[in-house]
Amino acid sequence: SGTLAIVADFSEIYTMEDYKKKIGDKLEGYDIGVVVLNAGMGLMGPFVELTDKEAERLYTINSSHVFFCAKIFAPMLVARYKKIRLDQGS
Repeated sequence: SGTLAIVADFSEIYTMEDYKKKIGDKLEGYDIGVVVLNAGMGLMGPFVELTDKEAERLYTINSSHVFFCAKIFAPMLVARYKKIRLDQGS
């Protein structure tokens, strides 16, 4: 029993297979009860001056990665609780 913190650089994770290797494999043997997903980055400067590439990277890290991590944890939580509630915010 205890707390497990997993630190991952989401700018280096691109596929669900990457998620499973860098995050999912570290969960073996843990009885997951609560998951707090927090991923984010920010860029300095006016929003309207972001390049398309910067905007895509910002969105991917702040939104997509939290969603994909939830996909890894959800089956474990459903197995334990039968029903779960997933909330995502930014």
